[in-house]
Amino acid sequence: MPRCRLQSLKRAAALFVGFALLYALTAQRGLGWGDSGEFQHWVLDRTELICGLSFSNAHPLYVAFCRLVVSTPFAVTLVSSFFGALAVAGLYLASRKVSLALLFGLSQMLWWLSCVAEVQTMNLAFLAFETFLLLRFLECGEWRWFAALVFLNGVHLNAHNLALLELPVYAAAFLSRARGRRLALAV
Repeated sequence: MPRCRLQSLKRAAALFVGFALLYALTAQRGLGWGDSGEFQHWVLDRTELICGLSFSNAHPLYVAFCRLVVSTPFAVTLVSSFFGALAVAGLYLASRKVSLALLFGLSQMLWWLSCVAEVQTMNLAFLAFETFLLLRFLECGEWRWFAALVFLNGVHLNAHNLALLELPVYAAAFLSRARGRRLALAV
């Protein structure tokens, strides 16, 4: 593995561990309020239908992941902390800028979402890694990056339907490469 790629992975791992600890230390300890409390209740109580709404159908990947690894309301919140830290590491890998990852990780919205039980941190982690794969595809033109991107987007769709919003961008990148043109990245 090239030295610069190994260095990037080490930095991403350090960012992940640092932000996972920060988010875990500031995470909500008990049962949350609003959506967070409902997430915790439905995951832990394994309730499928409440008031005619099926939570598992809304965010099946998040619910399945939580049910596999947690047993307390605080642990459900730590899943959000995990994915929030993963989003910071993914943004660093995509941008290769520690300062950008630090600003993103310390932003009020990501920090708050990482300290309560919410599916949005999982969405941000998927988006960060999809951005990484898209940029690699556009840089080197290898179709394996695009195949990984499409696969990850399909997994992301199981977490939240917001994953559909990225498809026009991926289609434009696909068509650009298929026609032999290179998209100019204004970075």
